[in-house]
Amino acid sequence: MYSFSSRVRYSEIDEQGQLTVTSIMNYLQDCATFHGEDVGLGVDYHTARNHAWMMASYEILIYELPKMGDRIEILTWPYQFRGPYGFRCFEIRSPEGKLYVQADSQWFLYDTAERRPAKVTPEDCAGYQAEGDRRLDMPPFERKITAPAGSEWIPAEPVVIGRHHLDTNHHVNNAQYIEIAREAAEAEIAKREAVSGRTENAAPARLDAQFKKMALLGDTVYPFLHIEGDAEQPVREITTELRDGNGECYAIVRIR
Repeated sequence: MYSFSSRVRYSEIDEQGQLTVTSIMNYLQDCATFHGEDVGLGVDYHTARNHAWMMASYEILIYELPKMGDRIEILTWPYQFRGPYGFRCFEIRSPEGKLYVQADSQWFLYDTAERRPAKVTPEDCAGYQAEGDRRLDMPPFERKITAPAGSEWIPAEPVVIGRHHLDTNHHVNNAQYIEIAREAAEAEIAKREAVSGRTENAAPARLDAQFKKMALLGDTVYPFLHIEGDAEQPVREITTELRDGNGECYAIVRIR
C-alpha cells in the first residue's frame, strides 16, 4: 500500500468550503502517479518505452467531503494486472482513520507509437508485486454506463478544449472530463432550482465514469445530460455524455 499526506487547500474547495469532486480526482491521480514514480515505474519509464497508462473507468464512493484545512491521507494499491489492464483501489481518510472516499479504477497500458493497447509485462508491474491483491468491498464496476432506451438527453453548453485541459499525454485529463460533466450537471440543477424554488441536494454520493475516446487541443466537447426523475422531484442521478461533433462519446459520467 502506498500513501501520502496532505491538507485541504483553499484552492481545492467549493462555495461550501468542501473538497470538490475534481480535487478528489486530482488527489487519486496524484497518488497513483507518485506511487509509480517512487517504485521506478513512473512517467519517464513508460515514455522511454512509448507507453502510457490510460484511465478506462472509475467507481468512486463519497461518504463525506473533507473541509478546508482538514488533514487527509490518500492511499492506493494495485490488486490485479491482466492483459493490457491494471486495476487499482484508493481511499482518502483522516489521519485518525475517518473514511471520506473509496474508489476502484481500471487502467490500460497504451502504446503511443502503435496507438493501441499494450500487454503489461512483468517488468511493468514488478515494483507493485508486494502491494497486495485485495479489492475494496465495493459494488462491481458497471460494464456500460448508459441511460434507459428512449431517454431524453438535454444539451448543455459546449466546451472548447484548451491547453489547461491537457496532461502529459497531450489529451484531456480524466479529472477535466469529470469537471466538464460536473459543471454541466450543476448548471442544469441551477435551472431547475430557479423554476421550482426548491434547493436540490447536489452533494454526490457515488460517481462512475468511463472514458471512451481522447479529446485533443481545439476539439469541442458537447455535454448531453439525462436526469432521473421529473422536474417535480429532487435530482437523484445525472448521467452526462460528453460527445464530439459527430455524436461519438469521449466519456460518460454518472453522478448519484
